[in-house]
Amino acid sequence: MNAYFGSDSGHEQDLSIGSILAIIFICLVAYAPLADTGILNDDRVFLDYAARLTWNPARSEVADYVFHGQVLRDFVVFESTHPPLIPYYLRLLQTALGPQWGDHLFFMHLAFAPFLILAALGCAGLIRRTTEQPGWLALALVLGPLFLPNAVTLMADVPLFAFWVGGLWFWERAMDRSGRAAVVQYTLALFCAWCAVFTAYQGLGLLVLMALRGVGRGRVGETLVLTIAVLAPFVLWLGQVYYNHGIFPYFAPPREALSITTEVNKGLVLENIWAKTRVMVLYLGAALGFFAPFSTAFRGQDGPAYPLLACLGWGWVLVLPFVGVGFPGWLPWLFTALGLAFVALIPRALKELATDREYALWWFTLLVWAGGMAMFQMFLAAFASPRYNLLLLGATFLALLKTLPAVPAIRGGLLLATLLSVVLGWTTAQSERTFSHAQDLSRLPLPEDPSQIHVVGEMGVRFTGERLGMTYLQKGEEQKVRRLLIPHRTDRIAVDPSLMERAELVQSFEIENPWPIQLRDETTHTNFYVHARGILPYRFGRGIAERYDLYRVYQPVLPPWQPEASALRPLGPITADAPFAMNFMTAHDGLTRLRINLATYNRINRSTLIVTIEDDNGPDEQARPLWRQTVDAATLQDNAWLQLDFEPLASARRPLRLTLTSPDAAVDSAVTLWVDGGNSFDFNYAGVPQAGRPAVELFCLPRTEASAVQGNPPLPTPGAPVEGEPTPATSEPAEGEPTPALPNPDAPSDTETGNDAGESPTENQPDSGENPGDDPPPQDPANEFGHFLL
Repeated sequence: MNAYFGSDSGHEQDLSIGSILAIIFICLVAYAPLADTGILNDDRVFLDYAARLTWNPARSEVADYVFHGQVLRDFVVFESTHPPLIPYYLRLLQTALGPQWGDHLFFMHLAFAPFLILAALGCAGLIRRTTEQPGWLALALVLGPLFLPNAVTLMADVPLFAFWVGGLWFWERAMDRSGRAAVVQYTLALFCAWCAVFTAYQGLGLLVLMALRGVGRGRVGETLVLTIAVLAPFVLWLGQVYYNHGIFPYFAPPREALSITTEVNKGLVLENIWAKTRVMVLYLGAALGFFAPFSTAFRGQDGPAYPLLACLGWGWVLVLPFVGVGFPGWLPWLFTALGLAFVALIPRALKELATDREYALWWFTLLVWAGGMAMFQMFLAAFASPRYNLLLLGATFLALLKTLPAVPAIRGGLLLATLLSVVLGWTTAQSERTFSHAQDLSRLPLPEDPSQIHVVGEMGVRFTGERLGMTYLQKGEEQKVRRLLIPHRTDRIAVDPSLMERAELVQSFEIENPWPIQLRDETTHTNFYVHARGILPYRFGRGIAERYDLYRVYQPVLPPWQPEASALRPLGPITADAPFAMNFMTAHDGLTRLRINLATYNRINRSTLIVTIEDDNGPDEQARPLWRQTVDAATLQDNAWLQLDFEPLASARRPLRLTLTSPDAAVDSAVTLWVDGGNSFDFNYAGVPQAGRPAVELFCLPRTEASAVQGNPPLPTPGAPVEGEPTPATSEPAEGEPTPALPNPDAPSDTETGNDAGESPTENQPDSGENPGDDPPPQDPANEFGHFLL
């Protein structure tokens, strides 16, 4: 039995059956409590690809696909950078679990546990073969804060690493055996190499490493068979994809959203190179940093220079606060320091590895490949992808352990470092699990029908939102939005500022993270460059896993008010003899908000302004008032937007008229409004037709319930508020706006009460956590702002 799966008398440095079973047990114990993790990172992308694959892995459904808000027409999954193995595996799981597979993510995650086990066994076997250290040190890597959270996903990153180290381990075991035992190991090595190539194109590097090692050991025949057996089906698959879809995967004609050129151009920006380099060093410290002190302590035989170089990392921590560059929170600084300590170990490690006669070529090829991935990561990749970093860290870990002596004094320290890494990794994975549950929109006590809500956000937000019947917001579809749900910390597309100008906060929701490690800042969402896919500890302490804001969005009746300053002119005093009237019509029901940019001649006016919306029944019939509001002109401020909210009116396809009059105002106590003379728009002033665009904005809030729209509201008493109106009329000056007397061509072209577009939460902008704008907008009592802690 040992000849097949464990060590025998000729292979003392291989894993025993007991060690293999112990590693499998520990991995399962660590993984099982995390299997109910929800959708994270690119899980939804892999699930979408799986649903589009046919049973022929070289054929895909051709259909439109929405990627980060953009519609990709006639999309084929092979245009992405992922070969089909993991999506096809997910397709098999979806079929096995039935049409409601989305309710059984627990079993889908359990089906990915073998990849974690294979990674642990392969890494442990390579440690035993190439170093003087015990195999259980592999747990410090695969159960650490970088690998374990990645393992509990449906992505290709950890499977690729597992096939890499598993293939190398089985290949080494095969070359040490003969007969049937060797055939078993060769078969397993071939299977891992084949799976690595079909998991990600980086798997071809494994084939190169195995071929060099096989030729170096004199196994040319076996190496040739291995190479042909892996490359032949891969080339056949490429040909079938070209035959079916007319493209070569990865080298398909680029789309703007998926273009390799676009991604490379992003990666070559100096700011991004610097950020990705910091992330890589942070990765290094977080995954392996606890071992740095032992390395420096036991490798100082050449004098003090070597330990001093390793301690440069701690100097980095001291410099960061002064130069203003770094990671918020002290924990990432610690990991950055440890990572830089490892950078100082590289020269000594290379010197040590060069003396290993048996594995010198193996080490050289492995480190060259890892260094190439590091260069690709820093310069060409668009963001800090775990796919490259996991392989890089695995190679670095093996090289590090090779430099450590097998002395009893260091064994206890390595055990302590391993325990620290595993505890931190498991806690980090639990924090990520909480974050995934926080993205489950079915857990929110939404006051609205989900089918009426548009949602922005990737990962689990989009996955669960679409399952609830929500609509994922696409670019160019902003005019269709009635309700909008925005997460604060999940990656999302930028929200058009013009949409947020019409949005009003209804409710906020917060989901607490009870674990003592927070992976995201309190005010910003996940950032690929700083928190690469959000799988590194950010800081200690409990906090909020996710926050959502639910907005209602008003539909504009008129085009946006965007005048040229040179074309602005005052209308003239609004009095009983000189009223303002404007006819309009809208396709939307639920007219509910009016905004007017008024001017007071920079004085206090002792008069009243009556605002009326009425049916426009033509010149032969008397107009029927639908709504009226009386405003004390003394409360108005110069050059400010007056906002009036009222119960929604039945306004769809109905001729309406807006009138402004002031029955008790004289010329020296009246107000006026601005007109953009550069736009043609018919209205009346003092009974005379005029041309221009008045500073008036009207908004609808369409309702699906007929009872929410008034067919014929009662006419209010002059001077009294409309029944059910949330707040009295308010007038607010534009932010930083002076108050000049009329006429003034420099009057504001667009100000806002309630929401400030400059503070709307958009991509890569921190969210303040407060309602946008200077003051809270008027609230409907039925939808009063609520704050939930789930």
